[in-house]
Amino acid sequence: MFNLLPKDEKFYEELEQLADRVVSAAKQFENIVASFPNFVGQLNSIEQDRLAARKIFRESLLRLDQAFITPLDREDILGLITEMYGVVDRVSELSQRFRLYKVKDLHPTLNSQAKNLSTIANELDRIIHGLRKQEKLKDLKPALDAVSGAMELVKRDREVFLGGLFSEISDPLEVIKKKEIHDLLEEAIERCEEATETLARVLLKRGSSSRGRYLFRRRPYWSRRIRICPLRHSAVYPLGERSPVSQLPSYEHCHKRSPDEFSRACLRLRWDLSL
Repeated sequence: MFNLLPKDEKFYEELEQLADRVVSAAKQFENIVASFPNFVGQLNSIEQDRLAARKIFRESLLRLDQAFITPLDREDILGLITEMYGVVDRVSELSQRFRLYKVKDLHPTLNSQAKNLSTIANELDRIIHGLRKQEKLKDLKPALDAVSGAMELVKRDREVFLGGLFSEISDPLEVIKKKEIHDLLEEAIERCEEATETLARVLLKRGSSSRGRYLFRRRPYWSRRIRICPLRHSAVYPLGERSPVSQLPSYEHCHKRSPDEFSRACLRLRWDLSL
């Protein structure tokens, strides 16, 4: 379809690139947890993902400031790029804690939490790549259900971790280290979930706008032909007297009458108001 003012489709490509970086960082962190304590190679990969995501984030901000028409609402694009870059940044910060704190062992729930992050990141990437295809909210219901199920697992693992943190570990420094690592991971998961919620809102607004245009096209043309001046109407017909506007058929009743009958009713009303 030809547009006089074309939209900048580059935003789709940048959103997809950011989503790919989120998936890559989540996968590398899952490998860190699985191969602990050997994780030097994964740390370098996550840092490269963070630098690439920051570059895409800055380019998207500049493009958003200069673009005249965007394929999505500006606040939605800003929210998506901010949340996805936040996921990569938190995962990078989290992975560096293993090196800085010289962590000796990991809590068992950290492995399942890393898998939950990868699950949500993969579903986010799937939804992002569906934006260009003009998919609707109902088409992505399986992905949203998978995110919801993963968040329930995150909540359960969080309760298990907090329940055994202070009872199983006696060293206060180890308690602080482990809790901060889990807090950063949970923050990354929450940012990933917020991105999926923003996408659901985008798809919902897209479907509502299309239905609104369809209903407007279906409206009869002869049901919008009357123009009434409220000031003149109140001056001619004081309070308490019956107005000729009440004699005009209602909008629902207009569908049952022919255009000629409605036009004659409008002419009678126009004549009465001119008295």
